[in-house]
Order: sequence, then structure tokens, then C-alpha cells
Amino acid sequence: MKTSSAHQRQFHIMPETFVLPKEYVAFIEAFSESEEVDGQTNYWIMKPAAKSRGRGISVINDITQVHYGEPIVIQRYLKNPELLNGFKFDLRVYVLVTSFNPLEAFIYNEGFARLSTTPFSLDPKHMANKFVHLTNYSIQKNSQNKDECSEIDSIYGGTKISLTSLRKHYKKKGLDYDDMWEQCKQICLKSLAACQKQIAYNP
Repeated sequence: MKTSSAHQRQFHIMPETFVLPKEYVAFIEAFSESEEVDGQTNYWIMKPAAKSRGRGISVINDITQVHYGEPIVIQRYLKNPELLNGFKFDLRVYVLVTSFNPLEAFIYNEGFARLSTTPFSLDPKHMANKFVHLTNYSIQKNSQNKDECSEIDSIYGGTKISLTSLRKHYKKKGLDYDDMWEQCKQICLKSLAACQKQIAYNP
């Protein structure tokens, strides 16, 4: 059964992504097309498939920087991420799945956000600076800026803040946290639905 383009758009929940080496040719085509448009800021983020804590992750803009001795995931880099006082952050959201057939899941209202310690920038000279582009605590805890960055330390207490604190920040800035949170719930639901058929039935 063919999937309609409207249905596909509903599940367009992450940037263009390739798994290498299997999808290397398709990635090269996408990279080349973007290079003609973006030039020096044709950024992609490359992640080893089987590592954690930010190990082996790098941001690249040159095809010669692509290397793999193991499976890697390479994804188009988001150039306009939501920022917190100029710093990049991500969300750690917890979901309890009690059943896949039928699908039943509960999302926890509390979790946390992880922040970088160096203001976000697309300047090519900062491309290799992991303190700008990655939010992993394992990396950010080693930043020399961590103790000097008053925007993070004095206001938020380090490189992690609770979602309750993030909600307060949104309210203070006049931003719609509820709308953002609704989008998060939709992403969680669509992620679970996408793999629903691959999970063995286990009541």
C-alpha cells in the first residue's frame, strides 16, 4: 500500500538522515545538492551508531571528513535550533510504554533540558567546537566556560535544568510552552507508532 504525501509529511519529525555505509550513495547526492546552495555552512552531524555520551560525534561540512569503520548515522544539521538565552539545548523526556498492541503510553511532565556552555554559532571557525554544538553533559562538564557562564550557572544552576524551570523561562519570555510540549507529545507518539509493528506482542 502506498503512503500518501500528506501522510508522509505528518511523520516528517526529524532532519534528513542516512545510515552509512548502507546509504552512502544517497547521502552523497543529498550532500552535493546542499553544497550548491549552502556552501561553507552545509553542515551535517555525524554520530557512531553504537556509542553514547557524545563520543565520536562531529559536525562536518566537507565530504572528506566523512569516515566510518563502523555503522554511523549522519543527519542534516539544524541551523535554527530553539535557543535558551543564546545557548543550544535539548530535552530529556521520559515515556512509559505499557502496551504496543494496542498502543498505550504515558509521558512524564517532568524531565530536564541539557544546555551547551558556549553560545550557539554557525561561524565555520566554531564548527569543531563541541561546547557550541553538543549538549551532552559528559562533554559540557569539561568546558572551561562552565564556571564562568553566568547566563547558565547563576540562572539555571549548571548544564541541566528541569522542565519546570524551562516552563518558567518560557513564561517569562512570553513563549508558548504548552504549544512546544504538545509538539513533543506528538513526536513521541509518532516515534512509537513508526516502530509499533516491529515490537513483539507481549501483554
